[in-house]
Amino acid sequence: EEGNILIKEKKEGSSFVLQGIIYSPQGSVAIINNELLHEGDALMGQFKVKKIESNGVVLEKEGKEYFLKWEG
Repeated sequence: EEGNILIKEKKEGSSFVLQGIIYSPQGSVAIINNELLHEGDALMGQFKVKKIESNGVVLEKEGKEYFLKWEG
């Protein structure tokens, strides 16, 4: 299965803006707030990118999970 590249315009008024997902079995990348992030990366020093899925990104902070949904 080949990866998918999804891009959208930034929306204002949100702490985290999911701008794109490059989804691939070999290693996915998310574009959040103009940063390229891989699973395990830190975001704003407080959140961890736990999982990148084809429909969004799972962020973790202090044991709680937050799902940043792709709305492209």
